[in-house]
Amino acid sequence: MGLASLIGNRKQVTQFGGPLSLTVSVFLEIFFSVLLAPVMAYYHSRFVLMTLLGRTVSWNSQQREETRVTAGDAWSMHWDVFAYYGLLGTLVASLAPQMLPWFTPILIGPLLVVPFAMILGSAKVGRWLTRHQWLLIPEEKAESPLLKSMQKVLDDFEKHPVVEPGEDIFEAVLRDKNRTTMHLRIAEATQCLAPVDQEKDIELDLLVNRSDLLNAPIEVRRRILTDAKTFNRLAASFQQA
Repeated sequence: MGLASLIGNRKQVTQFGGPLSLTVSVFLEIFFSVLLAPVMAYYHSRFVLMTLLGRTVSWNSQQREETRVTAGDAWSMHWDVFAYYGLLGTLVASLAPQMLPWFTPILIGPLLVVPFAMILGSAKVGRWLTRHQWLLIPEEKAESPLLKSMQKVLDDFEKHPVVEPGEDIFEAVLRDKNRTTMHLRIAEATQCLAPVDQEKDIELDLLVNRSDLLNAPIEVRRRILTDAKTFNRLAASFQQA
């Protein structure tokens, strides 16, 4: 359905590399998803079981750098998946061999999990896919306006030091328009803005009136930096001073 809806939109199809590239990408995604599904099911089930048993469960962030996954690395990470599904396949073949063909789609991915991990973690394979414009996302064809805007701010920012020696970064962000703009754009892009409630807003007003804002504790500074309305109001007052 998603492919059918996109094919009719020439502009969107172009962003994904064209009709042929988009179609190939969709089927590649389906193929890899089918292979990966039993592996993910194993890990999800294990995490739930460990949680119920009171064990610590960790789900580390993905490695997004161009690092090669060796066979040894892949085996050390996924040997348990291979062993579990290997045992399952052996039991099915021994006890109900007539059911083995029906289990084949479930077993293929886990039994090939080592080369599968090596392929998916290969920068060389990624570059090969990029050359063929397969599995592209629109941002790989054209940089998003938000990233362009942020890059422009960063480029402008590099021309000046973030802070002068001995300068307070909190004060600098409030006093300098470029730094104010950069902070707000980064905060918006990272979705870390949160409004200050009325009671805390009164506290900030008292601080401003007493000219104690620059000596405010870290928690107060954090509230200011994460509330766009309060931050803009205070930045305007500093920049007009």
